[in-house]
Amino acid sequence: MASPNPAVQQVRELAVIAHGQPDEESFRAAVEQTGRTSNAVRTRLTHLDALIAKAAASPKVRTETPDAELTWRVLHVLWLWELRLEGVDESDRTAVVGRLRGIVPDSSVEGADALFEALGRLSQGYAPAAATVTESMLRRQLSGAAALDRSPSYPAAWRVLDALSESAENLVRFRLTGAGENLELERVEAGSALAAEARAVASQATALIVHGEPDAGKSALALRTAGQLRADGVAVTVLNLREIPATLVEFETLLGARLAVVLGASAVGTGRLLVVDGAESVLEGRARLLSDLARAAMTAGLGVVAVTRTDGSGAARDVLMQAAESVERHGEVIENLVREHEVPRLTSVEITQLVEVFPQLQRWASDERAQWLLGRPGLVDMLLRAGPSVAAPQGVASEADLFAAVWGHLVRRGEMVVAGGPSPDARDQSLRALARRQLLPHENSAPPDSAALPSLRSDGLLAPLNATSAWNPSDRFASDLVRDMAMVRLLVTDGFDLLSAADAPRWALRAARVACQAQLLTTADVRRSLAHLRAVFDQIAVDHGERWSDVPWEAVLTLGTAGEVLGRAWPELQKDRQAGLRTTIRLAMQRYASHDVGDPVVLAPLVELTFCREHDADSDDSSRATYDMSRAIRELVLAWLRGLVRAEVGVSIPIRQTVRDRILAAEPEHWDEFAVEALALLGPDLDGRAEAFLRGIADDGGARLDPVVENFWPVTGMARHQPDLLLVFAESYYIERCDSEAAKYGGFRSYPFDDGIRHHRARGGITERMAGWYHGPFWQLLKARTVPTLALINRMLDHAAGIRVGGHDSHVQIPEDELTGVDLDLPGVGVRHCVGDEHVWAWYRGSSVGPYPCMSALLAVERLADQLVAIAGIPLARVMQLLLRDCNNLAMPGLVVGFLVRHLEQAGDLLDPWMRDPDVWHLEFARVAGEGVLYVQGPDDPDLVGRSRRRSNLRDVAAELTIRATLSGDQNRLNELAATGEELIRRAEELVVDSQGGPDADRMLTQYGDGRRRSVRRIFIRNLMSLAT
Repeated sequence: MASPNPAVQQVRELAVIAHGQPDEESFRAAVEQTGRTSNAVRTRLTHLDALIAKAAASPKVRTETPDAELTWRVLHVLWLWELRLEGVDESDRTAVVGRLRGIVPDSSVEGADALFEALGRLSQGYAPAAATVTESMLRRQLSGAAALDRSPSYPAAWRVLDALSESAENLVRFRLTGAGENLELERVEAGSALAAEARAVASQATALIVHGEPDAGKSALALRTAGQLRADGVAVTVLNLREIPATLVEFETLLGARLAVVLGASAVGTGRLLVVDGAESVLEGRARLLSDLARAAMTAGLGVVAVTRTDGSGAARDVLMQAAESVERHGEVIENLVREHEVPRLTSVEITQLVEVFPQLQRWASDERAQWLLGRPGLVDMLLRAGPSVAAPQGVASEADLFAAVWGHLVRRGEMVVAGGPSPDARDQSLRALARRQLLPHENSAPPDSAALPSLRSDGLLAPLNATSAWNPSDRFASDLVRDMAMVRLLVTDGFDLLSAADAPRWALRAARVACQAQLLTTADVRRSLAHLRAVFDQIAVDHGERWSDVPWEAVLTLGTAGEVLGRAWPELQKDRQAGLRTTIRLAMQRYASHDVGDPVVLAPLVELTFCREHDADSDDSSRATYDMSRAIRELVLAWLRGLVRAEVGVSIPIRQTVRDRILAAEPEHWDEFAVEALALLGPDLDGRAEAFLRGIADDGGARLDPVVENFWPVTGMARHQPDLLLVFAESYYIERCDSEAAKYGGFRSYPFDDGIRHHRARGGITERMAGWYHGPFWQLLKARTVPTLALINRMLDHAAGIRVGGHDSHVQIPEDELTGVDLDLPGVGVRHCVGDEHVWAWYRGSSVGPYPCMSALLAVERLADQLVAIAGIPLARVMQLLLRDCNNLAMPGLVVGFLVRHLEQAGDLLDPWMRDPDVWHLEFARVAGEGVLYVQGPDDPDLVGRSRRRSNLRDVAAELTIRATLSGDQNRLNELAATGEELIRRAEELVVDSQGGPDADRMLTQYGDGRRRSVRRIFIRNLMSLAT
């Protein structure tokens, strides 16, 4: 029982007396002894007698013992434990916190106190529900609220997991080393993106698949991120799927306990995470093991991060989805049980850093194709380990060239024989034998040369012997990359029939592709060699899936000389009604384009071949087939152009110039969306002719410019290279101007619900937000041209507000000063007639009626304003004046007032001019009434400054300002607030007098619409006066 509690203390005193008496008679005599007990204690005994007598009279109780005797018996065995946890005496709380210090990670008093508080909060829910609490359940619910060390109940399991974690991390190389230099790339941007995804998973006990190209540095980035999360308080466990026993039974035997129980007893922090590296081994028979791991982890409240190559991501996703769906969520609804995150290749800046530290790489960075290879840290590591003497091939390099160079210098040691060491042939044969054993495990093939294995381990080509060798008895490759190189060598020497004999495992796809590259690079007749490879892999596909028939074409696409090979193979591509070409384009879009954004290096030769060159038309093709092929080629071109924007290629490119010339030579129509978007994606290659074409659309009303201003990549490219031109296009598209001549004949769209603004272009399904700061070009333009873009947005708002209050009739021109609105004294600007109504005032909140592009623009402005204050350190007053400079509408003042309210601590007296105006009070009360219902942009970010004040009206703000000034003893500020209140009352009184009649009052009240709104207006003014006084 928690103390102090007088009743409990009285019962405790009676129990102490009962403990020292042998029978009921002695007990009662002791109680009645003069001076022994107080009257309150004796009264409490009578209460206990009555309570026990009532209980003994129950039909469920069978006893012949007198009631008084029963009371003594109960007290004689009753021991009360009082916890002094609060109030004047907290001695027991101090003792409990002291004991808890032993199980928090840093043994700090603060951590122990936080754990005590969290346990107290949880107990408040457990008691009413009569909950049965297990350790796993308690730790799961403590996650995010307090930190807690691993349970001491499973020391053997922790030793095993620590060893496995160390083994998993030892398999990953974090630093690149060569020629006496070393470098660890920070990859800040890629790491931050991954950390954000991992934190979300850690807090929700869901799954994340981290995938990417082979050798893109996925494991190093994931494990480094895991270390950073661990330092930030997330409890992280790291495993490698290949390094643990192959079945759950074996793994649990090794742990000495059930896996779910062990993970449930694992440490608790700001989140809990299980990182599983090598998850592509689901393709090698470990799918069930990954499923068991993920299910146990998510059941215990841990998020799961599975690191896999792209070719294994699909299988890993299926496994994790089934595991996630099988976990009981206790009514919690989670949108994405399994997320995906792609680790990109190194950026151009990072590649430049590599070449600066390791000059020997300069020979491999002579062209963008070779740089494409250098963007994968795993390949760079192998190249550096092969030594500085590795020569780059003549011409453009391919992955097969790099594999051959590494094999010759690292595996075969440049044909040098070390005294007492194995020969190059022995090392070569050993790796091929291990590759064959992994491909055909049941075949009785020649074993590796045992004398060569130690040297291969010391060179980092085979995994070192460690604790996990107990359940992995055979020698293993140090990484997938080494295995793939050995498999390529095996396929080149022994042929592709091995794949059919091994049932064509999916993990061998990469090796098969590189082996095809090797054959194409060494043949004198590319067409004949390609035809042979197609025949071989088509036969494999018959038995093992259509995916294998794509391998030769993938090899062609990724060749350094892809353009040359594709040109030679053009007749093959045209056969069977362009079946080969269709396959190649499909592969390019499937494998090397994500969300319609392509890899510019891989797609460039195909774009040049299919779009930039003249080809004879196939007379046998139907018009439908021709149309489908033309559409596929156009999608390919757009994907390539978007990829160039994403890669930030800021120089002129001959192929892009040819694409531009081909498009313009066809004299496209304004409604040709491909031509419009492609020309907008030209970046530095957008010349005067392309600009004239796009300006022609703008001069024609701008309705066909949505591919430019409503698509992310054209907006990004033009904001980077032609921001002023993008401003022109945005204004032309969004502001729907009146064409009086067309309107006479019904040619202009104008009907009761027309709001004068062209709407956003639908992108996705019903879950897509109707507005957002990221919709349209507004955010990109605000970053590139802040002041002109604010002016554009204010012109949009002016136009839309005028259409709204002018009767929704776009072609009826009404003078601005006659439109419904409010005269506001804008700080730093002066008095202006701001057009609009209550809905216009609340557009920035996305909770009223209005055009969504205006809401998106306002959301982008609000985001900009927050960043100008938080990052640039610009004073609020300067930001406010910047936003209001070109304002003639009520939407921007509404945003400014909300902005100042959210930044109330910094606002000082900036709100005073707004708080003097009854019109602003009226508009703010109307806005607050609509808060919390519906927001077309979705909810605010949790970390938004002043988010809690979104529902504060000006009365709440005035109260908070007054309280702040009073608590700080700022009499001058209190005087200013009093003067503001008096001015508000004076203006409100004038409005009340005017509302009694007279032409001036009628003129003023007509600004607020019909009779019902005027009545509401009068009531509001009178209520305002009562509130202000």
